[in-house]
Amino acid sequence: MIAEMQADMDEAAVPVDDHDDQEPMFDWDRENSDLSVGVFFPSMDDFRLAVRQHAIVKDFELATAHLDTERFRGHCASLGCPWIIRARTQHGGSVRVQINEGVHTCAGRNKVPGAMASQAWVAERALPYLRRMPNMGPTALKEELDEKYGIDINYQTVVYGRKRSADKLFGKLADSFDWLYRFKAEVELRSPSSIVEVDSEEVDGKVYFTRFFCCFKAAIDGFRNGCRPYISIDSTHLNGLWNGQLPSAQALDGHNWMYPLAFGLFESETKEN
Repeated sequence: MIAEMQADMDEAAVPVDDHDDQEPMFDWDRENSDLSVGVFFPSMDDFRLAVRQHAIVKDFELATAHLDTERFRGHCASLGCPWIIRARTQHGGSVRVQINEGVHTCAGRNKVPGAMASQAWVAERALPYLRRMPNMGPTALKEELDEKYGIDINYQTVVYGRKRSADKLFGKLADSFDWLYRFKAEVELRSPSSIVEVDSEEVDGKVYFTRFFCCFKAAIDGFRNGCRPYISIDSTHLNGLWNGQLPSAQALDGHNWMYPLAFGLFESETKEN
């Protein structure tokens, strides 16, 4: 019976081949991209990054004769060099290399290609570094990129490029305030009786974060059942994109060790806070 059912199913099966020889493939080497005629890129931004990387690796300065969301026309900036490249956006948004001809007759420009390193280029190259070392600063990142690619990148370009990369990996710092409400809801769901308070104020129709307080239920129970009747409260100044103070409440356990009880964030130490 089972064999007959299987035979019926095999007979009724309709062969489907979803392979499309015309479908563009978007797997490319970001360090040394293939810019041959007919190669596809997901978008114009990706293609521009690939061309810029090509110019840096091949040690020449790229100039653009025309650039928009539909077409790209570029050439070597060295006078008399015949190299040119053309690309056009296809149906569906992908970009295809139309022309790539001419051999570079120009000599290397040494440090000149450093100007080719845009913020978008730095952001793309910074991703693997920030994945390994999220706290890597612009100075260390600049040293790594300068040494790897043999160029001298403008420091401010590295600063803004690193910020773009960090935003892509970890989210924008400004958005973290909105995530506080999600954090509050998750804590109250996973740890009932915890205390999480988020305060805000409205100015000219816009809502701004003002202060935050958090005390987990486990910390409350531990203080009640195993700590001395003593609480110390202090705060430390925050020196970053947003200033303010980080307060914390500490208790003493039975061994006179510090016991973290609660923490928060506010603008400054006031009676109201």
